Amino acid sequence: MSVSKRFSLVDQEKSDQETPGVDRGAELLAAATSVFAQKGFHETKVSDIVAAAGVAQGTFYLYFKGKGDVFFRLISGCCERILDQMHQASAIQQQVTTAEEARQNNVAFLVGVFRMLESEQSVLKLILADPGGIDPAIDKMLAGLREILVEQERQNLQAGIDAGYLRALNTTIIAEAVVGMVYHLSFERFVRGRDLGVDLEKLAEEIVSFERHGILKPPPVK
Repeated sequence: MSVSKRFSLVDQEKSDQETPGVDRGAELLAAATSVFAQKGFHETKVSDIVAAAGVAQGTFYLYFKGKGDVFFRLISGCCERILDQMHQASAIQQQVTTAEEARQNNVAFLVGVFRMLESEQSVLKLILADPGGIDPAIDKMLAGLREILVEQERQNLQAGIDAGYLRALNTTIIAEAVVGMVYHLSFERFVRGRDLGVDLEKLAEEIVSFERHGILKPPPVK
């Protein structure tokens, strides 16, 4: 490469990095999300990502070590946002004292998560399309996310039992079942594109209703 060409690239990378008000890292993440969704992880090259972002290739390495690093950052960011919503809802859940308050909080939490997932369908497809084998760190992170979600749900159930508005039950099994149900419905809705005939609010209400009441009709009021 000629000296003039090399310095031209350096100048371009510096311009990419220092443009006021522009977050190049975020632009690269957005571009990577689109390219991964179109080509898959293995077929994507760093050159594809920088071309989609419209920056010099050297700029990419100012923010990321490689395409695996980008992939990890995309998935970890989505996982962190899910956990943030879970922690907020759980903090409220620990304070409720009635079944109706718990129901409202659970519905609000699920609606919030579903809306977030709807806005990040490209990333969600990367997560739920079984990226196993791409990076052991990603596999470990996703397994850890599920464990955290199950444990938090178990704690919420136990809080309901302790408060007296939930019956005694095996909180571990029910927590696994609830998280599994939400996982499956999220896959169907946001990855496979099945709307299931309901909007997000109704979907959340049906999940919470099933969790709280099962499928049996309530006994007649005497």
